[in-house]
Amino acid sequence: SVCRGGPDAREEEEAMIDLDNAILEVMDGARMTYHIANCVRSGYPHLRPISTDDVRARLMKMEKQGVVYRMDRNDHPYKTQIAWRKSLPAGDPLK
Repeated sequence: SVCRGGPDAREEEEAMIDLDNAILEVMDGARMTYHIANCVRSGYPHLRPISTDDVRARLMKMEKQGVVYRMDRNDHPYKTQIAWRKSLPAGDPLK
């Protein structure tokens, strides 16, 4: 097995950073999880095969970090989907 912090772990960490950056780049306004995943897959073919579950997991991690947030289901028309937005800076008057 590969030791934690070895070359494979660094490559995986870099891949996750690339995925996070790709997710943030395709987010323009409110987007559903599947839409973000589709945009990442079509716009960033160099990334490893990305599933919608991969994208949701990364969005949930970024949500904990305060980078993105889930929209209230009443604020978008798709009640059974999760819609995401980038978080606004702390000093932003719209927050």
